[in-house]
Amino acid sequence: MASPILSVRDHPHSDESLMGFTLRLSEANHFSGMQWLAEVFHVGRIHHLSARHAPLIAWLFGSEPQKFHALHATLHKKNGRSILFAFGHLITRPYLMRLRRPQVCIECLAEFGYVKCLWDFVLVTCCPIHRTMLKESCDACNMNLSWNRPGISKCRCGHDIRLGSSEGASNACIAYSQWMALRLVDVSNSRSAIISESPVLSLFSDMSVDGASRIIWATGINASALETIAAGKSKKDLSTLQASRCVERSIQRLHEIQKTQNFANIRPAFVSSSLLSILEDGLCDSDIRFARGLLLEGKLRENPKASLLHLNPLSQIKLF
Repeated sequence: MASPILSVRDHPHSDESLMGFTLRLSEANHFSGMQWLAEVFHVGRIHHLSARHAPLIAWLFGSEPQKFHALHATLHKKNGRSILFAFGHLITRPYLMRLRRPQVCIECLAEFGYVKCLWDFVLVTCCPIHRTMLKESCDACNMNLSWNRPGISKCRCGHDIRLGSSEGASNACIAYSQWMALRLVDVSNSRSAIISESPVLSLFSDMSVDGASRIIWATGINASALETIAAGKSKKDLSTLQASRCVERSIQRLHEIQKTQNFANIRPAFVSSSLLSILEDGLCDSDIRFARGLLLEGKLRENPKASLLHLNPLSQIKLF
């Protein structure tokens, strides 16, 4: 293949998203955003870049395709369902990713100058380094941020989003974001690093990113036991604020169960169908054990005369 045609070249950072890398290098080469790539790929607009785009992106900017191996999210179909291979992890529920609605840490943009793949996960709502909430809208125009913007730090209105205000994050959101960051970078170090941050998240140390995300969603999405999932709500994009509330409720509820074993008041708020689907989807053993424990222990608490054998012949586990 011929030499790259663009003058400013670079390799992606190990935790940089493909969309963010392309926007960063487009700006460095004096393009206003990524719309110029639409003509290259013969599409109307660049909404999302996946594995099939990586070789050409690498060539354009003087990098190697293998450097993009875990920096993109690619949609696949499996048994009629959409799944994602995102940043080296299987994500069985695409609504747990926000690939077209970016959120950013303005402190990271100022300090590091690139977009991190961690920010593309819906339930990651704060920066694990700066411990501030991620921004999904511009302080100047109040419009949601878009990949269709002039540069890494520029809103479509022209405002420098790094100049926005920062809001501190809750301990629950910080702990979960740190857990996710460690899982994306180095799974082997996650167990010891998380125990001090959250007793609940230490239980997630052997779980997959997908399984933990689905547990958090299932146990935190409902604001109360009286709320039910309306048609289409499970696939609705959560705002950063809504996602942070989901994480906070989940960790609070799981902590309360861990501390008091109080299932009667808490379990009705869980989305049992989502917990059951974790068992049906055949995720990793740790994911299945955790979801089964929530379902089984809760059922037994509600009906002490119920038979373990009747409820589940495969398991007589204690959740915590």
